[in-house]
Amino acid sequence: MTKIHLRLLYTLLAIAVLGGLSLYVILTYHTDPISTVETSPTSDTTETTGAGEAAYLVVLAGDTVSLKGSNSTTYSVHTTATNTSLASFLFSQGFALTSQAVGDRSGTVHAESEEEVLQLYVNGELVEKPFHLYTSENGDTILLYHGPNDQAVIDGHLAEVTSYTN
Repeated sequence: MTKIHLRLLYTLLAIAVLGGLSLYVILTYHTDPISTVETSPTSDTTETTGAGEAAYLVVLAGDTVSLKGSNSTTYSVHTTATNTSLASFLFSQGFALTSQAVGDRSGTVHAESEEEVLQLYVNGELVEKPFHLYTSENGDTILLYHGPNDQAVIDGHLAEVTSYTN
């Protein structure tokens, strides 16, 4: 083997090791179990037993994302789990969340840019970064928003997620 072949082999080996280590850290970090997830546009929350529930709305690239369990364009998720980090909940839905970005089911990474913001609102209040470790509480309305920095649009999404708990 020539020196070029060896360098290429070492580079590929390093990439594989780093990729494996990254995957291990992500899977280890995001393995908090979610006990029950129920999604329905007309969910009767009085049927939910356990420690509590929270309503979630996820908007990526300005579009509302359908969460697991949705039969139609339902965006509210009620979970009986409390003390669940936002990152763990999203991981159970097929997303990856860090302090700086959201990875969706297709592998697209959504992060802040000059045109778009990545923000978390809990009960109508903006949560400062890093917010990926935010832990849900009973009665929370949670909006994870990635899209244009347009407060009127954000307020519309906040009204939507709040309507599921009123």
